[in-house]
Amino acid sequence: MHGGFAMDEISTMFAPAESADMESVLKDVDLISNSDLAHHISNVIPFTVLILNHQRQVVYKSNKLMQLLGEGSADTENSIDTIIGKRPGEIFDCIHAQESPGGCGTTEFCRECGAVRVILESQKSDKIFQDECRINTKSGSAYDFRVWASKYEFKDKQFTIFSILDIGDEKRRSALERTFFHDINNTVTSISNYTGLLKKSHKFEKFPKYAGVMQHACKRLMDEINSHRKLSAAENGDLAVDVSVLNSLELIKGIVKTTVYNTGIQTSHILIDEDAQDFSFDSDRSLIFRIITNMLKNAVEASIEYQKVVVSCMKDEGRAIFSVHNTGYMERSIQLQVFERSFSTKGSGRGIGTYSMKLFGEKYLKGKVWFESDKCKGTTFYISIPLR
Repeated sequence: MHGGFAMDEISTMFAPAESADMESVLKDVDLISNSDLAHHISNVIPFTVLILNHQRQVVYKSNKLMQLLGEGSADTENSIDTIIGKRPGEIFDCIHAQESPGGCGTTEFCRECGAVRVILESQKSDKIFQDECRINTKSGSAYDFRVWASKYEFKDKQFTIFSILDIGDEKRRSALERTFFHDINNTVTSISNYTGLLKKSHKFEKFPKYAGVMQHACKRLMDEINSHRKLSAAENGDLAVDVSVLNSLELIKGIVKTTVYNTGIQTSHILIDEDAQDFSFDSDRSLIFRIITNMLKNAVEASIEYQKVVVSCMKDEGRAIFSVHNTGYMERSIQLQVFERSFSTKGSGRGIGTYSMKLFGEKYLKGKVWFESDKCKGTTFYISIPLR
């Protein structure tokens, strides 16, 4: 049985759904706990190690696990009861772990999970497998892990040694480095170039134009810095929401104007839907502006030349709904990972934009962020937030 369902009734879209009953799990716990290996793992290895049974359930955890979960030391007796018999995604409160009766590893999203993949591969081979694993939790936080798995046979039974290293700081540093050394460098270069033109120009009438460009570049620089400051505060739970009355059309017109200026794309390629509704709503301007701007930038980057990107807004049943549409299609493997922190199709050090949409939009604006992607209709990202 698993979660009250008979195993022959449970389907899976990836890993086997079958799980062992608690009696069998506890027997494995006793078997592993009495071995010298378990004692060595807990006291020597500096990162988290789990030992899993063939059904991917925890039968042993090292002392480092509770520290990784942010619950202090693993020396308390009660902490063992909350972990044993669970699968990794269930331990870390993965948003997909309870979507299927079969539990962690059995949804379509699990096909792209590095943790499930290395565990399954290790069960079929004597090799050690390594991958990265990104987990978004039900509470709105996120984990970035590097994971290893290898087969371990003990007392005629097969187990999996599953190791976890938290690389969240590494991923955040990578993203920040890319922003500060690439994006912000471009802005500073723009300021420098126009400063040079000011020095060389002998025509006073050009000064206002150059000064205007420099002023805008400085504002972009401040916006980038402020954006990362807010993201850091949001992840730490310290972000204060500043609610004010906003106008829907005024908001999206400002976003389109800013994006056109910053990307250099022609105005004719970014359109405001002629059916977009004009209404007032309450929200944090900087957060909603940032969310829709990220949607628009992603849509522009996903579009080839001359393809239209359409921004729209409407109100429905007490909610403000904003959308950004482009004609491109996202492959299913990308769709399954698009909101995970540090996942990106644009290269290493990216992937903060879509993750921040969810974090800002759902945790702080109490809304919902989602997308639809169809080969014929294209891709549309949405955010829905309360009008009041």
